[in-house]
Amino acid sequence: MKVLVSFLGTGRLKKDEQDTYQETSYVFPDGEKYITTLATAPLVKRLTPQKVIFVGTPKSMWPALDELLKLEGRDLKDEGLHEKVFEETLSDKGINEDTLKQWEAYLTKELRYEIVLKLIKDENDLEKIVEHLYYEVPEGSDDIFLEITHSFRHFPLIGAFTVPILRLLKGVGKISFIYGLFGGKESNIMFLDEVNKLIKLFEAVALSEYGGNFSKFSEVFGNLSEIEDLYLKTETNRRISNSYLNKIAKMIPQEDVYQKIAKKHFIESVLQPIQDERLPLRMANRAVLFAQKDQFLKAYTLIYEAIIGCFLNRNEYNQANFSKKQSIYNQAKERLKIFLNKNCELMEIWKNIQSVRNAIAHGDSLGKNENVLKDRQLLKQYVYQGRDLVVKILEAQ
Repeated sequence: MKVLVSFLGTGRLKKDEQDTYQETSYVFPDGEKYITTLATAPLVKRLTPQKVIFVGTPKSMWPALDELLKLEGRDLKDEGLHEKVFEETLSDKGINEDTLKQWEAYLTKELRYEIVLKLIKDENDLEKIVEHLYYEVPEGSDDIFLEITHSFRHFPLIGAFTVPILRLLKGVGKISFIYGLFGGKESNIMFLDEVNKLIKLFEAVALSEYGGNFSKFSEVFGNLSEIEDLYLKTETNRRISNSYLNKIAKMIPQEDVYQKIAKKHFIESVLQPIQDERLPLRMANRAVLFAQKDQFLKAYTLIYEAIIGCFLNRNEYNQANFSKKQSIYNQAKERLKIFLNKNCELMEIWKNIQSVRNAIAHGDSLGKNENVLKDRQLLKQYVYQGRDLVVKILEAQ
């Protein structure tokens, strides 16, 4: 479903004028023109949405919506209702909500799409804009077009922040921001496609920074599938060579400023921390990454296995059957214990990690040390110490 959202301002409403906004020739980027008083009308004609949502105040240009009928070549059959809408909009209190509902029902009946008219009684009640858009935009809509030509400037601004959130909350496909650049008798309709690039960049950085999932950078880089492949390799703990990482870095395009910003962030925050072919250290680096994001289940699972993995004979382990693997794994833990017995400080680090890992992984209690699980900084500190331990073990081997 295509949904068009528009905001209505007060304009230049006068009783002795038929038109409620100044008549303007709205010009699309391809040169097609529509002469009308309502910027939204040519957009409806061109975009063919199934649902159009108008948001305004009691004194907004509600009578101007008859332009939707005119552009479709339809007559205004209920002039009495239109006059009522006009009169109430001119009044001190503005339009009555019941009258607006009648106007909404009439327009929906006469046009080929659903019309929704939402009233913001108090122009400072900005959360109402968010509420209306959240409940009126259908789940899984293919496109949302946000037209920001009219209304108080803060109305479209709140809408502009709300729509990207709906993309995530409601599974909306594409978002388009549209502005009718006023220039007197002629106005250029601008499709602000740069906003989509900004949204994709924001989503990719946010998901990576807060969740550790960097796969969304694929969309920023023009659906570069190698990014998704790399993410799958890191999440399934596959061996990753530096030559493979360098190859991906070279493949990342820099066609615009968004990709340039994204590439710099991706290389520094994603590629460099995993640019070590030694699996235990790569796992330890990932553990630190998740600890920094307060994702301690992942962090402690990774650091625990990374430390044991320093003593694991990979070739022997990979070729063994299931029952033999357990024996090899236990042997690695024994070699770890022998190594740690030489250093009480390192042994203490391992014991802390082991006990916290078991408590987190199995939902166990830490007994008298239960408060450790409530101390974010201490939980992070143990993981950082674990990474240092991995480095010490690898250096000693």
